[in-house]
Order: sequence, then C-alpha cells, then structure tokens
Amino acid sequence: IAVVSIGIVFTTLNTFFAPTLNLLNHRMAFVTFGNLTLLFNILFSVIFVTYFQKLGILWFAGQILAQALLAFISGSYFFKVIDEESNFRDAIDFNLNSFRPVLQFALPLAVATFFLWATNESYRFVIEKFLTLHYLGLIGVSIALSTKILSAAAAT
Repeated sequence: IAVVSIGIVFTTLNTFFAPTLNLLNHRMAFVTFGNLTLLFNILFSVIFVTYFQKLGILWFAGQILAQALLAFISGSYFFKVIDEESNFRDAIDFNLNSFRPVLQFALPLAVATFFLWATNESYRFVIEKFLTLHYLGLIGVSIALSTKILSAAAAT
C-alpha cells in the first residue's frame, strides 16, 4: 500500500507540473519533461530488474524513482517560471464582469456533467439502498460488459 501511495503522489505531481507548463506557453519544457519522464521510466525500471531481481515491485520502484526525479526537476522549473511571470494582483483583481464569461462556459458543463453522472453512476446508490451489494455488483459488471461489447462492435 505504501509503494502504491508513494507512486500515486509522485505521478500526480509529475503529471501536474509538466502539463501546466504547457498551459503557460512553455511548450518546449513540457515536451522535454514528458520525454524525459518516459525515458527515465523505462531506463530505471530496466536497470532495477536487470541488476537486482526480476520482480514486478522493482519495475514499479523504477517507475516511482523516475516520477519522483522528474517531479522534482519539473516542479523546480515550474516554480521558477511562476515566480518570474506571476502577477498575483491581477489574479486577485476580478469583478462580476470578468467572472461572467467563466460562468457562461462552466455552468453548462457542470449541468451536463451532473446529468452524465446521474445517468451512468447514480444507479449505484439506488440499487445499494433498495437491493443488496450483490445485485449492485451484478448490474455493474453487466453494464460494463455490455458497454465493452458495444464499443468493440462499433469500432469494427
């Protein structure tokens, strides 16, 4: 559990910093960090299983080490860029007119996301309340299986 938790933390940090740099118009850094992440993921994992033992946990440890290294490097670069380019006064200074376009964009997405959740996920609470977890499992597997079959048929 600890290894998976550490992996999640470093992978989340690494997949936050590099794409955010892309959003801030630092595309070259984004591409560089993305490629370095892939390179070090495979490199560290191969080194671990070659020189130590052929275990899945060592492969995963190589992935974690690469993610941690690149999270540190890309995070350092990210904070350096943020310090140089940020103007927090502009970020805090907003009024209703500047908030309105964000609301016009986000509100329809929020409503659509709620209805998508209600259609695809809310049945779990209803079934769990009125039936048992056994039926919930059967229905969940049935829906997932039918979705995969339909996706495979639609792709052909």
